[in-house]
Amino acid sequence: MSSSGNGESRAEKKVTLFFHRYRYFPYEKDLAKREVQRFAPHSRIDQSANGLVVTGPVDVNRLRKLTYVSAIATDGTTTRTMQHDLENSVSRRPDSPARQSTRYSAHALHEYKGRFNPQIVGFLLNYLGADAESRIFDPFCGSGTTLVESAIHGIESVGIDINPLAVFISTAKFSALATPADEIRAALMRVLESFDASLRYEQLVLLEPDDRQTYLAAWFMPDVLATLEALRKSITDHAGNARRILLALVSDLLRDYSLQEPTDLRIRRRISAMPTKPLIEAFEVKAKKFVQTLAASQEAVGLIEPKSKAFVGDSKNPRAVIDYLSGVPADFVITSPPYATALPYIDTQRLSLVWLELCSVPNIRRLEGEAVGSRERRAREPDWQKRILENSDVLPTSVAEFCCELSQAMGPDDGFRRRATPGLVYRYFADMKKVFSTLSEVIRKQGRLAFVVGSNHTTLGGHRFEIETPTLLAAVAMKLGFRVVEQIELQTYHRYELHRKNSIRCENLTIFELEERDRL
Repeated sequence: MSSSGNGESRAEKKVTLFFHRYRYFPYEKDLAKREVQRFAPHSRIDQSANGLVVTGPVDVNRLRKLTYVSAIATDGTTTRTMQHDLENSVSRRPDSPARQSTRYSAHALHEYKGRFNPQIVGFLLNYLGADAESRIFDPFCGSGTTLVESAIHGIESVGIDINPLAVFISTAKFSALATPADEIRAALMRVLESFDASLRYEQLVLLEPDDRQTYLAAWFMPDVLATLEALRKSITDHAGNARRILLALVSDLLRDYSLQEPTDLRIRRRISAMPTKPLIEAFEVKAKKFVQTLAASQEAVGLIEPKSKAFVGDSKNPRAVIDYLSGVPADFVITSPPYATALPYIDTQRLSLVWLELCSVPNIRRLEGEAVGSRERRAREPDWQKRILENSDVLPTSVAEFCCELSQAMGPDDGFRRRATPGLVYRYFADMKKVFSTLSEVIRKQGRLAFVVGSNHTTLGGHRFEIETPTLLAAVAMKLGFRVVEQIELQTYHRYELHRKNSIRCENLTIFELEERDRL
């Protein structure tokens, strides 16, 4: 018999692990087994009809942290996992929900195109061996999936993102985790009671409108904009500590109530019908639903004081990242980076950025251009065709040759957007080289990096080219002193609801390890 400080918990046992009741994709069953192997490395693990059977020395209490397991049965006792309680809290059903829930706890606050599955993060925290003494870093934190999951698991994390809205949402989620749902509900009621629907549009704008008001007036009907401005004032004046949370909930409704086509990620004038429900009613429904979801998760796991922080920053800038990390190396990196010619995150969210005063109107295009993977041209853009030919950024041979192949394939029928593609792809990998260089300075020696990224494609000269981003990124990483520990294909896992024909159909989880000496 062996022990781990809690008596019988690590004795030789036979433990039955039950999967969640929803249908698993093949990769999820693979990850489930890997996760269990990490927690019980000296035990035998067998497949059963509804899960896994573990035989050998195992810490049963630790198994409750498993992501892809719903319940644990041993010695006549069945215990539910924390993940079961979190996912089940969304539907409040006595049994497991019929579909996997990814909108539990603070994850339900605000949609964010391109965010990845929180279960993947939960798995990685377990699989990499992160614990309460670890430090996680996400150089592309987005709306905070990695940071929120780290907080739920009691692990410190730091994230940065070039998009101020991403950091705003992340910080709002931290507030939601730490604030009792009843307190948020009370703040919501104060806001709704103080909201003055009689305020006219003219009362809510200056006599000489500024850039923000002029821009918003071009994208919202006057009555909608009046509601938005009155609601913003009411939240600012009466929401107290829940201010950021409630503003984020309004932000999540902006595209639906704008004159922009909500089913298009680019800036397109609306062709679909406007919602029939008044904006204030939609906000009330949305906010009450979120509070209900949050209350259920707090009932399951309690209040959480996050050891997580998010900063607006550029992951290509090592000095800034070192400052954000306060000079202390990270143990693990968990991230889902953008890919070449990525989703137009800034364009997609520009209404929220302007409404929340997170970005001035003149700076929107500059911000989009500076993002890694952006399709937008940057100020003083170099001659990318020349850079490709000369491989000026000293990219790995496989990456440089692929970009040359794209450049040479361009035909006379390729328009401006397509002709820019080779340069954008080259720029993406040059940017990612800078990111890996930063990571080599801020992660401890033999620290592990987990990247979830997919391949995509482009068409030039009438020929389709697959952009094998995971493979090409691995080549870039190895040039910077990392080695590939393993690559796991995440079959049938796709995230994007919009632009389905161009979305990633399969993603890849690549785990790297830093071999160089740490430099932080």
